Amino acid sequence: VPVLVSSTLMGERFLELPEAFSERSELLNQFYETVHTMDVQAQSYLYTRSGESRTAFEEVWAEAREQLRSLERFFQDQDSEELRWRISLLDSMILTYRETLERLESGTVTQAQYGGVYDFMVSTAQNIDRTRNYYSRLLSDDMTRMVLETKDQWRSLLIASYSILMALLVIAVVFSTVTVRSITAPLHKLVKNIQKIKQGQYDLKE
Repeated sequence: VPVLVSSTLMGERFLELPEAFSERSELLNQFYETVHTMDVQAQSYLYTRSGESRTAFEEVWAEAREQLRSLERFFQDQDSEELRWRISLLDSMILTYRETLERLESGTVTQAQYGGVYDFMVSTAQNIDRTRNYYSRLLSDDMTRMVLETKDQWRSLLIASYSILMALLVIAVVFSTVTVRSITAPLHKLVKNIQKIKQGQYDLKE
């Protein structure tokens, strides 16, 4: 029974994998779209110094980090160490972007330095966007690995189930054979004695 239950759970997990991949892929795409919006809001703020743009930046920046945390939690469940490490790199880049914006708005950056710092902030967002295809491929490769691992585990469970069923079948056959013999042996002896009685050859001492 435990083997059959495990096999059923494994089958359910296997069927859920395509939906899980679709959800994580969509979340990853949303993250990159959020980063693009974040970059637009940051540049708008630096040009206009609008409080509305600054507030909008903070909102989308927080949303991008939350999307990364959601992805990280998923890969913690799936034991995907490389992807968790890669996601932490994206998070570091997001933090660097915000820190650079804060430097630009603080007034501590000289006019000579401003262009270089500003370009660094913009290039940080561009570098994040350049990782889109790479991370999508990593996600796809990791999902393929999970499918193959689930298939192997499912195959092992099926083999174990068949082995147990065969063992139970052998036990049932042996038990039936012993039971039938224990019943038929006395009957055969009784029939044999009846025949001897009919022939007048039965010995009461037997």
